Amino acid sequence: MMTELTDTSPRPAPPRFSVWMVVLGLFRALTGAHALSIYLILGARALTDERNNLLMFFDETIHLGVVPSVGLLPLCLLLRRWGLALFLLPIVVTCGLWYGPRLLPTTVPPADGPVISVLTYNIAGLNDNGRDWGPVVTEIIAADADLVALQELSPSALAVLEPALTGRYPHSALYPAGGAEGSGVFSRYPITAEATWRGVFINQRVVVDWDGQPITLYNVHPPPPLGVGRFTFDERNAEIDAIITRADAEPAQTPLILTGDFNMGPRTPRYDALNRRFGDAWSQVGRGLGFTFAPAAIVPLFRIDYVWHNDWLRPLVAEVRPAGGSDHQPIYAELSLLQEPVVKFVP
Repeated sequence: MMTELTDTSPRPAPPRFSVWMVVLGLFRALTGAHALSIYLILGARALTDERNNLLMFFDETIHLGVVPSVGLLPLCLLLRRWGLALFLLPIVVTCGLWYGPRLLPTTVPPADGPVISVLTYNIAGLNDNGRDWGPVVTEIIAADADLVALQELSPSALAVLEPALTGRYPHSALYPAGGAEGSGVFSRYPITAEATWRGVFINQRVVVDWDGQPITLYNVHPPPPLGVGRFTFDERNAEIDAIITRADAEPAQTPLILTGDFNMGPRTPRYDALNRRFGDAWSQVGRGLGFTFAPAAIVPLFRIDYVWHNDWLRPLVAEVRPAGGSDHQPIYAELSLLQEPVVKFVP
C-alpha cells in the first residue's frame, strides 16, 4: 500500500494591502508626471520663439513647477527612489541657475552720486469696499521713499492717503478711478511735467526736479491676461511694447525710472525686451525669489512688480516690503546717480 506524500513546506503569505505602498506609489507617479511635464514645457519654450496663449501661460507659471522640485529631490533621496531623484536633478540644476544667485549675498559698491529712493505699490484699489486703508498708509510712511508710485488708486483710497501723506509729499500727480484703473505719484521733489495715457488702466509719466537734476518716472500698469474679459496676453503685450517705445524715445541724457505692476513674470519675452534696455533693480541687488503678488492675498507666488532704471542710475537697495492688506507687496529701491552712464543697450 502506497502512502501519498503531502507538501508540508510553508506557503508564502499572499501580499497584504499596505497604505504605505499606495502612498509611495502615488508619490512616484505624481512626481514622475510632474518632472515629465516640466521637461515638456521647458522643451517647448526652448524650441520655438512663437508664443501662443498656452506657451505664454507656461512662461508666467514655469517657476511653480521648477521651484517645488528643489524640495522633491531630497524627499526622493530619503525614500531611496534613486531613479526618480536622477530624473529631477536637471530641473533642480535649472532652478539653481535661475534663482541661486538671488539667494547669495550681494556686494554693492558705495554710491558715487546722490541717491533717490522709489516705492512702487499696487494697493489693490479694486477691493476698496469698506476697506481700512490705514495699513497702506503705514507701509508707505515706513518705506519713506522719495517717490511713491501707486497703482489701483481708488477715490476712497485717495480720500485717506492724500491727507495722511501730503505733509511728507508736498508734490503729487493723482488720477484716482474706480476698479483697478487709477494711478498716482507722490513726490518729495517738485513735479515739473506730467502726462497720462490710457491702456486698459491709467499710465503716468512725470518729470521730477531732483535738486536741479531732472529725472523721469513712469508709473505703469499693463493689464493681466484676464483683465480684458478673456484669457489672452495680447493686450498686456501690446501695452508693454508701447511702454518700451515711449521709453526708447526719452532723452538719452535724462535719468529714467520705470515702475509699476507689469503683470509680467521674469521668464517671458517681454521681460527680456525690457532687460536688454534697462536694469531690473531687484535682479541686480535684491535677495530671495522676489515674489510680489499673492493670488487671493494668501501666499506670494509671482514676481510681477518692478523698478527698472536706465544707464544713468545704479541700484543700491531693492526690497520686497509688507503688503499692508494688498494682494501685492511693494518694491522699494534706492538708486544712485552716475557721473557717466554705463551703456547697457543701444536700440
